[in-house]
Amino acid sequence: MVDLHAHVLPGLDDGPATLEESLLLLRAMEEQGVHTVVAAVHAYDGRYNATRDAILRTHEQLSLALEREGLGIQVLPSMEIYLGFDILRAVKQGEVLGINGGANLVVELPAREFPAYTERALFEIMMDGYRPVLVHPERNRGIQKNPDHMYALASRGVVGLLTAASFLGRFSAEAQALAEEFLAEGVASMVMSDAHDLKGRRPQLPEGLAAALNLGKVDQSDEKSLLC
Repeated sequence: MVDLHAHVLPGLDDGPATLEESLLLLRAMEEQGVHTVVAAVHAYDGRYNATRDAILRTHEQLSLALEREGLGIQVLPSMEIYLGFDILRAVKQGEVLGINGGANLVVELPAREFPAYTERALFEIMMDGYRPVLVHPERNRGIQKNPDHMYALASRGVVGLLTAASFLGRFSAEAQALAEEFLAEGVASMVMSDAHDLKGRRPQLPEGLAAALNLGKVDQSDEKSLLC
């Protein structure tokens, strides 16, 4: 399995605090059958503002530690960008980091709203050569109130990544219902763990995928294009 979004880099956000915690988390993920994980790191959200250079430096240190420990799981660098007013400046100045350094840029909406500037901002990101990848849209309160927001974004080429735990009812009944709807309607067809640790936000990709597959609509075939 490929986990397209999990917080595994140490000391940069609300994921693992230390290198040792990162290794424990990645060992557990490898034991679950994950061979590649895209490292998510919060940026531009006012709390965690990891820079591109800091992410790449920490990723290199973690990769060396994985090799020393004999772990085969591969970690790819990435950045989870908060869709605030600073994002377009960061994009234009080359401060952002797409998945594995590529053109697929992971974006997170404010949890409690769907900002009026969302479609315009994502359009401008696309005009700068990036493909927006929107994480956990089913958990956004604004989209829960009006799912048509996500339908409109998907029609314009925005990729949606659904949280594995949402299919298990671990967030809310609304998030579970919307994840199932988006999957059934083809609005979003890929699932990621969004794991942060081995306790409250533990990796649950196998269980979530199994629940999603029961709906018969999961399509992870596009994951290779996200990793380029």
